[in-house]
Amino acid sequence: MNQYELTTILNEKTDEKAAKKISNSIKKIIEEKAGKIESEKTLGRKKLAYPIQKNEFGTFLVFKLSLEPEKIKEVNRALKAEKEIIRFLITKSPKGLQKIKKVESKAVSKARSPAEKPKKMPKAKPEPKPEIAKEIESEDKRMAKLEEELDKILEE
Repeated sequence: MNQYELTTILNEKTDEKAAKKISNSIKKIIEEKAGKIESEKTLGRKKLAYPIQKNEFGTFLVFKLSLEPEKIKEVNRALKAEKEIIRFLITKSPKGLQKIKKVESKAVSKARSPAEKPKKMPKAKPEPKPEIAKEIESEDKRMAKLEEELDKILEE
């Protein structure tokens, strides 16, 4: 079984009770396909970046689940049939990446106290490009020659 993350956006007219019903129906769909839900998170109602099916807002639900790769198409098909779901996305969660994130978060919390803020690194000044440096040198040489010629003309 592979680890997946399912993110769904529900219609803006969906209230909390309806969101729970839809959440239960999603769980049922996944369990029917021999999947296992490891966690569920409701991110709440948020404004969308752009309208989706004439909806300005949406309720976000996130599920972490285990499922056989062959069953993904069936889950997609079942989620498309849900009228309240205006968008959804299933992404594969690599196991190694999850372990790395846990270790990193533990290391960061131990290394830094809550009051301590991360230090900002000073920005390095970019070095001039070689072509520009050559142009500047050639321009300086040209100006020196012009000054020499001007001195000759003025001496005469």
